[in-house]
Amino acid sequence: MAQNMRGKIIEAGYPWRLRITFSNSLVIGEAATYSMHVRAKAEDVNPIVELTTANGGLVRIDDTTLDIKIPATQASLWPVGKTVVMDLVRTDGGSPEHTGLQLQVPVRNPVTRL
Repeated sequence: MAQNMRGKIIEAGYPWRLRITFSNSLVIGEAATYSMHVRAKAEDVNPIVELTTANGGLVRIDDTTLDIKIPATQASLWPVGKTVVMDLVRTDGGSPEHTGLQLQVPVRNPVTRL
């Protein structure tokens, strides 16, 4: 079932973070590993950025809470005025398992561009 939630808009080129707490059956074990691709459209071949537990883009806070962290990147990579999509896949164990989490986040140009 899809669920809408309010989150922080991505400011192109700046770091971004979102903390998600799961209230369903998803348990984020201490040894679990995850991967998330951020793309302008789901069908795009190349992601804008790849987030993993290994690179610090996905950080376990506790059994039900996960931080998603996008580092500062080149602003021109982002589709300003549109949304990006991302989903969460568990990668430890036998084969990758989709968690059912998919996000759409708007992107805008920041006023201050350093």
